[in-house]
Amino acid sequence: MKTRTRILLPMLVILALLVSMTSVAMPVFGATPTFTGDVEADFAGPGILIINDPIGDVGMPPGAPGITGWEMKDLRLTYDEATDTMYVGINVVSILGDADGDGNPSVTSPWLLGLGGIDLPSLNESETACVYFDLNQDLTYDIIAGISGLTDYSGFSVSTFAGPFFPPYNFGSPLPTNTGTVSPNPSPVTPDLEFSIINWSSLPGNDGDFSFCVSAFLGSLQDDGIGEDFVSYCQSPDICIEKTVDCNGDGNFSDQETWYAGDNATWKVVVTNCGDSNLTNVIVTDTNGHNFGAPFNLPYGAAPVEFTYVTVVSVNTTNNATVVATDVLGGTVSDWDIATNNVVTSDICIEKTVDCNGDGNFSDQEMWYAGDNATWKVVVTNCGGGDLTNVIVTDSNGHNFGAPFDLPYGALPVEFTYVTVVSVNTTNNATVVATDVLGGTVSDWDIATNNVIEPKICIEKTVDCNNDGIFLHEDTGTAGDNATWKVVVTNCGDSDLTNVIVTDTNGHNFGAPFDLPYGAAPVEFTYQTIVNVDTTNTANVTATDVLGGTVTDSDSATNLITGNEGCTPGYWKNNAVKWGSSAWIPTGYNKTMLLGNVFTIPACVNHGTGNNTLLQALSYKGGSGVKGAAQILLRSAVAALLNAAHPDINYYMSDPQDVIDAVNAALASCNRTTMLALYAELDLHNNDGCVLDMHGNPIIPDGDGPFTVFQSSFYSWRR
Repeated sequence: MKTRTRILLPMLVILALLVSMTSVAMPVFGATPTFTGDVEADFAGPGILIINDPIGDVGMPPGAPGITGWEMKDLRLTYDEATDTMYVGINVVSILGDADGDGNPSVTSPWLLGLGGIDLPSLNESETACVYFDLNQDLTYDIIAGISGLTDYSGFSVSTFAGPFFPPYNFGSPLPTNTGTVSPNPSPVTPDLEFSIINWSSLPGNDGDFSFCVSAFLGSLQDDGIGEDFVSYCQSPDICIEKTVDCNGDGNFSDQETWYAGDNATWKVVVTNCGDSNLTNVIVTDTNGHNFGAPFNLPYGAAPVEFTYVTVVSVNTTNNATVVATDVLGGTVSDWDIATNNVVTSDICIEKTVDCNGDGNFSDQEMWYAGDNATWKVVVTNCGGGDLTNVIVTDSNGHNFGAPFDLPYGALPVEFTYVTVVSVNTTNNATVVATDVLGGTVSDWDIATNNVIEPKICIEKTVDCNNDGIFLHEDTGTAGDNATWKVVVTNCGDSDLTNVIVTDTNGHNFGAPFDLPYGAAPVEFTYQTIVNVDTTNTANVTATDVLGGTVTDSDSATNLITGNEGCTPGYWKNNAVKWGSSAWIPTGYNKTMLLGNVFTIPACVNHGTGNNTLLQALSYKGGSGVKGAAQILLRSAVAALLNAAHPDINYYMSDPQDVIDAVNAALASCNRTTMLALYAELDLHNNDGCVLDMHGNPIIPDGDGPFTVFQSSFYSWRR
């Protein structure tokens, strides 16, 4: 059995006129280079795949001095498995990118200018240095890396390969998560190009196999008369193993043979390097547990390595031999093969069934409620051709089936039943083993499943009393306002529900019964009532489960009444003028504070308004236009601010910042209608009833109801 299919690339034939086939050094995996721009120094020692390229295969105009920077010596690769990084080095004869070979890759020699060519600096414009890979050998290149013909050295990238084949312009979609580092810009000191491709195993087309084809290209479309250089190589390491057996001693080995139990079987294992490169650390194992000795090397073209050994086989035996080896880049190749020794033997059968609902019918799978009894049945039959002894029955429920027994050929089946309580889905495995007439072992197993359901329905009742869109189990609103009640019904069990009926103590009509399948979205209801007193409402739900049972749930929500007190602008003005601002003190605000320090006064109102005090605002008369509307609003706004800030006033806005935000928004609109609308709202609640006397003291209840009389030596204050 092969772990992958080896594919050769006809594409390389198409490129035959451009490609020089290469010789390959076969190193040991493990090198991790540091980029200095000198490939021969950085990619040296073990762990480097060197793909040589003939020198002198890049054309130059007659009489041209030097060697062009497009002339490759070799392409070098090494892979670091720990970091999943492929390192690439393009080793050139002179300076990469120095097209005219004058030793300076940044200037153009006169002779090249005379031919109409140009030697561009920094691998600019069409100057290209790239490497491209076919990772899965499907006849199509998958990625390309290096410097394209559309950028300069700074544009190094790893990209998908975009055809048709023309390397300077084959750079497709960038792969930033695979783009590693690059060596310095080629120069006399750093003449070569080195770069890394990170996250190698995640590249498009990477099938996890270290068989791949790689090509490199160096050249320019603007260096008239100077050729380009190509190099290509296909890496297709492979290893093959063949496992055969001779059971009857006739010297003929095959994949499968049959003989008597207890006789010798001779097993043969043959390992072959069936790839195209050297292999090291070859390790052979098999399921017989044979010791194949120490790991060994298997060079390309070497003779196959053969092993034989003998075992005694008493039962049908399929043996799996496996081989793994390391290729020249440190990747792993493997193969496996099986051989089977069949023996003459008997057979035994076991059947496991269950009855969960007590109807007397047993089957492989039944469903009932969690926590109920399940009756399990086990039937053991001699279904072979000979007597069986020492029959032992076990199962994963842990039931005790008694002592081992004999089961002659043709005997009636042996039946067992027992009861367990099942609280979760339970698949029970019953197993039987026995000894046949040749001393071999026969066995069987069977399963039965008791699926349980835990049907459940959930209801959630919440309320929004203050119309802020937030639903709570307890919310606070003002007497006489609408309360919006929300009821959400969810199938929170593990099975479908039908005939779902919802009711609540408000007497709302939730419509006809409905179905609620397992996994379905919750069903939501909302409706409104006018609430004048604290109200707790309870919602109830009932439903029928898939077995005909009933599930129920209930939940409650409470609407608390609050926020029905407030003192008028006149009260706050008189308290400040006549009673020393005694009622202002607990609010944290004082009469000399400027409007502009509390509220944001826009230019459309009047820049001078912000310099008025809070006390002055309480005397505003209003008027026409936006400025008049702003004065009307600010008069009520100051009273609302003090009401919200006072600890003894249950104002409909309990946070002074809410008052400030609302007033600022209305003023910012510079719209008279908007300002007067907020004024009307604040004025309504400023007149809800003052619970402070003229001195700022809380009014003492006298039993006359929620708005009562404060008794004073000076006067009576009634709301």
